[in-house]
Amino acid sequence: MIHKIPIIYISLFLIFLFSCQNSSYLHIRRQLAFNKNGTIRLEVQLFSNLKNESVLSLFMYKKSNRIKILTTRQRSLKKLATHFMMHHQQAEKTLWLLSKQFYQQHLKALSSHQLPLFWINYQYQKKSLIDYRKTLTLKGEHHFIIRYKEKQNGFSSTLVMQLKGSSHQWVISEGIPLPQESYVRRLYCSSLRCFVEIEHDLQRIKSDRSTYILFFNPHKIAAQLYYLQGYQFHTHKRYQKARQAFQKAILFKPTFGDAIYNLACVYALSKQPKKAIKTLKKAFKYGHYRKLACQDKDFQSLHHHKGFIKFLHCQSSSSKGVRSKGLDITRHTSNQTNS
Repeated sequence: MIHKIPIIYISLFLIFLFSCQNSSYLHIRRQLAFNKNGTIRLEVQLFSNLKNESVLSLFMYKKSNRIKILTTRQRSLKKLATHFMMHHQQAEKTLWLLSKQFYQQHLKALSSHQLPLFWINYQYQKKSLIDYRKTLTLKGEHHFIIRYKEKQNGFSSTLVMQLKGSSHQWVISEGIPLPQESYVRRLYCSSLRCFVEIEHDLQRIKSDRSTYILFFNPHKIAAQLYYLQGYQFHTHKRYQKARQAFQKAILFKPTFGDAIYNLACVYALSKQPKKAIKTLKKAFKYGHYRKLACQDKDFQSLHHHKGFIKFLHCQSSSSKGVRSKGLDITRHTSNQTNS
């Protein structure tokens, strides 16, 4: 026996289905181009909830300051937004080409920053955030790992930068939302700046998609990681290793006063007074270390050295057993085993 379904139920079902299809949220962010040193960048955002018109915006940034913005509401954008929701393969390419054309026709003429931009390829390899692990090489020979960690030194859902071959890690970002449903689209670095594109995507047709981008300076973090390594070597009286680590920290951040000061400590402990005094003078340019140096037990061997006495003018040569200067370690860990 065939039962006829009342027309009202069919209508309600179609209304429900239509409303579900049109309630999806889309917020796509893509980095498009950088200048040579990464201080100027171009970003595109495509926003749509499929109920209203879709919007595409081009943003030009100088460092972290937005200097230009241009918005369009072309009818074709709704179709593009639908293609993103449907996970069409050509959606990324279409967005990239449309953005480049839009920039060349409008934003480029308005910009006072006529520097050449290097366009990033739209192709990418999506990887699960919780399984993400990527090697980052700086200055040709220094290797680090970018990875996700659920727990890190009191923080949760973190992306960290780790010194390869070491347990030292530094938190890039914490509190990443919905990590189980997120993917890393791209890790890209210019000369002084990196960004990670993370996309929340259930991988289902018509499901919500949103992108957020994490920016960080890898050289500053590299300096911190080498500093932490040097500090650990210093604590264990491995002064040659400590010297090498502090020198690497200074290589990545030449104005790193704490690293320069502790390098001077290592020279003093290694019976190299001239290098210790010369390095200590350099440290004074980047911080107030005079009182600390007068009391630091690492400089005990120099308390009767003429150059040290003349330079510091300490009130007393007695040591109070003060350790060399450290830094805030709330965003790092240095456990003896990798996790």
